[in-house]
Amino acid sequence: MCVVSPSISAFQRLLNICDDHAAEHEIVFNCNKQLVFVFLPTNYKAPAPLNVFLNGVRVQFFDQVKYLRMLLNASLKDYNVIQRQVKSQYCAANKFQDTFDQCSPAVKHSVLCLLHANVCLPIVEQIHTD
Repeated sequence: MCVVSPSISAFQRLLNICDDHAAEHEIVFNCNKQLVFVFLPTNYKAPAPLNVFLNGVRVQFFDQVKYLRMLLNASLKDYNVIQRQVKSQYCAANKFQDTFDQCSPAVKHSVLCLLHANVCLPIVEQIHTD
C-alpha cells in the first residue's frame, strides 16, 4: 500500500481511513514493515518527532532505506548512491588486481594479449577498410 498526502494531518486522516477499512474487512497491517518518508524542500527543516499512528502503533519515519538494491533517501539527492557505486568499482578493481597478481606469467601474458587484441583489432580493421 502506498499513501501520499500533502501534509502530516492529511496523512493521519488517510491512515485512520485505512485503519477503519482494515477493521471492517478483518485486515491486519504489519506495523513492522512500514516505510515512511517525508520529502521536504532543501531549505525546510523537519519538525520535531511526528506523531502519526497506524493501528494504535506510532509510525516510524526514515531518512533513507535500501529497496531493490537501491538506496532511497528523503532528500532526493544521489550523492550517497554515487559514492556507493564508486566504492564498489574500486573494490571490483582491487579484486581483479589481486586475482591477476596471483596468476602465472603464462596466464598474464594470455590475458594481456587478448586485451591488446580487443583494443587494437577494431582500429586495424578500420584502417584496412579505408
